[in-house]
Amino acid sequence: MMKKEEKYIFIMACILAIMIMEMNVFGGFGIGLLISALGYFIGFMGLMKCYDKKMNRNAKLLLIPIGLCILCFILFSNWILKFFNFIFLIDLLVIQAVEVWSIENTVLFSSKWAPKIMKLSISMPFRYWTEPIILVRKEASAGSKKSLATLAKVGIGLLIAVPILIVVTALLQSTDAAFDGILKIIYEHMNFKIAPVVKRIIAFIILFGMTFSYFYSFVKQKKKPVVVIEKLNEEEKKPVGVDFTIMVIISTLVCLVYIVFLFSQLAYFISAFQGVLPAKFTFAEYARRGFFENLPLTMINLGIIWLVGIVIKEQSGKRKRYMQGISFFIAGFTLFMLIYALDKMAMYIQNYGLTLMRVYVAWFLVLSIIVIVLVILKGIGRRMPFTKIAFIIFTVMYLGLNYANVDYFVAKQNINLYSEGKLESLSALYDLDSSSVIIAAQKASLENKNVAKELEIQDRIKNVNDMINHQKWQSWTVIDQQAISIVKKLKYI
Repeated sequence: MMKKEEKYIFIMACILAIMIMEMNVFGGFGIGLLISALGYFIGFMGLMKCYDKKMNRNAKLLLIPIGLCILCFILFSNWILKFFNFIFLIDLLVIQAVEVWSIENTVLFSSKWAPKIMKLSISMPFRYWTEPIILVRKEASAGSKKSLATLAKVGIGLLIAVPILIVVTALLQSTDAAFDGILKIIYEHMNFKIAPVVKRIIAFIILFGMTFSYFYSFVKQKKKPVVVIEKLNEEEKKPVGVDFTIMVIISTLVCLVYIVFLFSQLAYFISAFQGVLPAKFTFAEYARRGFFENLPLTMINLGIIWLVGIVIKEQSGKRKRYMQGISFFIAGFTLFMLIYALDKMAMYIQNYGLTLMRVYVAWFLVLSIIVIVLVILKGIGRRMPFTKIAFIIFTVMYLGLNYANVDYFVAKQNINLYSEGKLESLSALYDLDSSSVIIAAQKASLENKNVAKELEIQDRIKNVNDMINHQKWQSWTVIDQQAISIVKKLKYI
């Protein structure tokens, strides 16, 4: 028979699967996600009580970013950020669960912490996917034979009765007009559609399997034999094999290329920092080159720095100092290129205004600059918990990006530039959430009625009107409600 705790997980997974299905999958990612999150924490706390678990200090502190991330779903409507918020929230919940249950002995902010968390986030919802079927079979085999026989008879009776009832009903319907009329009235009022039912059944099966597997992973962790653990510990103690000579050749040649590049592009760099656009370039092309050149370059350089760091740990004396110099130069070059790319993006924004993509690119470049600075500080011997600091900085910057409500400021700047005649259209508003309607209505009522006549504004207002008539309550957000209230007051709709 199923244990008491297993029954709790089974029932909790059923309830949570239904909540997620109705609140989010077929509802929306507004207030519905808050309700699902509350359901998750009620179930999680109940499971903790079953196994006498308590939240440690780290688990309690993680409630702060988790709560702030959940609030983003009911405050704002930016779908790009909502997508990443959902992924970030899942990761935060896994990190907290790991802290409470000590899953696979994962230590917070250890050297292999990040890869383990990513692996657990992917594997936990599918690790025990078939376990509910096994538990139900055990429960059924432990039950009384009489009950099983009764259920079997009921099932057989229904299978035989249903086709007979269909035939009999069809015959009676064809022979009697009154009976046919009653059935038609019933059919009209039933308004039964099979497709939504099938979709919900499929969604429930998938969500139930994932939620059950996720919670079951806490209580039934995979235990490794002692011999295997000892072997793993021995392997972990062995240094990763990175040949010094090969790494010197690779890193030195890369540095030489970077040095040549720096000298050949001095004029190009100077023009960027002086705010001068080079010949045969548009601001858009100039800024795009800055970002898309640096994104893969930064990833490659970080990989080289990581490999050089492994070599540094294995060497001493002149060899160690040489590799430290190589690492410092590559990190410094990467930092210079990122600042240079950010400066070009600033030129682009200064001349053509803000868009969401420009804000995201600038945010990513700033984050990359901070990470490289941390790499340099760590490389010159500063003792610091690199992973912990990087995680905190990313969390603060990411939540800051959400709470800054960049949609509102992008719309405000574009509408101001349009009102001043410095911008030809408001096409940038297409990518924004309901904030664009709020600022447009404010601008139109206070200063410039022509703003409200712009085609893009009218399309955004139509979207809000559609929201008024068709929005599901589960997708309700504060910013959408403000836009709806303003649109209802506008006289030119």
